[in-house]
Order: sequence, then C-alpha cells, then structure tokens
Amino acid sequence: MNGKIQFGDNWVKVRESVFYLTPSALAVLKEWYTKCVEFWGKDFEEYLVKDLEYYVKAFEMLNPKDKDEAKHFFKILEEIMSHVDYKAKEIIDRIYDNFVFKKFE
Repeated sequence: MNGKIQFGDNWVKVRESVFYLTPSALAVLKEWYTKCVEFWGKDFEEYLVKDLEYYVKAFEMLNPKDKDEAKHFFKILEEIMSHVDYKAKEIIDRIYDNFVFKKFE
C-alpha cells in the first residue's frame, strides 16, 4: 500500500484520517478493497481512496452488529453510489462531520 490506505486490527487509515470500525465492517471493507486491487491492480488504489472514505464514514456511524448486517449496509451504500455518482458522498460527509462533532461534545 502506498500509505493513502492502510488497514489495522480495528481501524482503517484513509489519507491522514483514522476510522475505528466494528470487526464486521472492517472485514467487509477489507474484502471489497482486496477484490478491487486484485482486479484493477495496485495503480487503481488512488481511485479507491474516495470510495473507501465514503464507506468508512458511513460504517463508523452505522456500526453494524455482524457481518451479514455489514454486507447488507455495504450493498445499500454501493447501490446509492452507483445511482448518484458520488453526490451521496457530500451528504455522508456532512452527516459524519455532525456525528463526530456531537460525539466529542
């Protein structure tokens, strides 16, 4: 990995931000990421940053209880992204910013 995306035991680093996720969410995102890199190659990693950031922010707020729920949420998020061409990211970013702000009040 070139440093823009890193996976840890309970976290994902995207660019300079670290997101803490449930084991289920982390497993689903790691599987998705691995499949993308295997299919498209390491050079494609740069394009995955924007998508992964969207998914990790959503998963941090959704907090899936198990892998089935994480897969279900991922399919919904993926479907949203395919229909609105990244416009959903703007909404997720705003909701996430409010979520993080309230979390630390």
